Amino acid sequence: MGKNIWRFVLVVSLCLVLCACQKDAGRKVNLDYGKPVFYPYPSAVWRLVLGGTKDDYVKDIFCYDGYIYIIGESNSSDINFTSAIFGQKLFLGRLDFNGEIKNIWSFAASSKNRYVKSLIIDECLYVLAECELDTKSAVIYKVNLNTGQAVYKVLGSRLLEEDALDLIADGNKLYVVGQNVERYYNVRNLFIEQLDLNLKQQNFQRFVRGADLKYIGCVKNNDRLNVWVSAVAIEHSYPVMIDLTDSEYVYHNFERPFLGHKLLDAKALGDKTLLVFAKENQNSAAYCFFENGEFGALKSILKEDAANGKIIPNGDCSAVFLDAQNPSYYFVSEKYFAVINNINADLLSYKCFEDKKIAAALAKQGGRQCLLLFKDYDLKILYLETPENLTSFWIEEDYLITAGNGDSDIIITLTKALPYQFIRS
Repeated sequence: MGKNIWRFVLVVSLCLVLCACQKDAGRKVNLDYGKPVFYPYPSAVWRLVLGGTKDDYVKDIFCYDGYIYIIGESNSSDINFTSAIFGQKLFLGRLDFNGEIKNIWSFAASSKNRYVKSLIIDECLYVLAECELDTKSAVIYKVNLNTGQAVYKVLGSRLLEEDALDLIADGNKLYVVGQNVERYYNVRNLFIEQLDLNLKQQNFQRFVRGADLKYIGCVKNNDRLNVWVSAVAIEHSYPVMIDLTDSEYVYHNFERPFLGHKLLDAKALGDKTLLVFAKENQNSAAYCFFENGEFGALKSILKEDAANGKIIPNGDCSAVFLDAQNPSYYFVSEKYFAVINNINADLLSYKCFEDKKIAAALAKQGGRQCLLLFKDYDLKILYLETPENLTSFWIEEDYLITAGNGDSDIIITLTKALPYQFIRS
């Protein structure tokens, strides 16, 4: 009975807030959700330990075409990893929903490989990684999800020590973002390489500026593809946007309107881009929207000592995480801004499930791992009572699949938890 009354009060409160916001679209409204609704972690259906005699690490887990796939790094050449390739290699494992290992494939461009990001396009997995050749280089793999057959292409200049940062898909094009550090001047320069789906280079451009360029993210909206960067010139930060829409990329410098604003994150929110900043002089955070080359009004979040921030997109409303002395979460939309109280959890990673219309974030609260589930302006918590250090998760139908690293092995757990059902009131 008490739970139903709480839900009724919350719904009425949200309705009042939304009505008020229709009158004042820029108004900031604080919503106190009280103690978040949480659910205990149910018993696992099965747990699988995977690995060899050396250290192995899981980096990501996902489901495709009725199978569970895990991808990571392995130093082993025995037990589950029987490949003859020595050193640290990448691997792709395929499991069924009974926890039976169907395949484990290994691939490498050198004796040392580090996973960065992967994307599924048709029946292929495109994996961005780093390898050690004459220099540290970015490398992209194309892996067939049915056969495990892999081909790769080394990116960048191959003459400089370069880091791989991001892999972006846009239609039949792939974009790889990387950087090198110019040691003498201690600044980071970016390169963006465009390829087709067969890994053939279509375009390559390097951005060398007098400022230190830190890659933030890529946003696609209104048929435009924009890379957002935080630049630092001498002392102060400011945002930069690189438009990749045409063959000749355009570098937009926003030093004049936003000098002293360190860009923390950028994500699409409808037809606009939501930008979150740390204001250097005031030592606080702020956000604004960007659309058609114009910035909207800058609105303060009034959070002190915001070191880092992440936007977790979810339809027309995004959750914003700010990393400070006390981690904080907010709901931000075009209509209003809301504080989410009583969640002091460090964000580890997040995923957006557009087919389920939810976003989920893996977090740690007081040494306890949990899953934060976002849908519209609702938030619920699923506590994960697992001993291993979780690194990734996936929600598939009514199953929650988690992947973590034990002492030297990988632990995969499948739980019939109905996590996305908890969002529905």
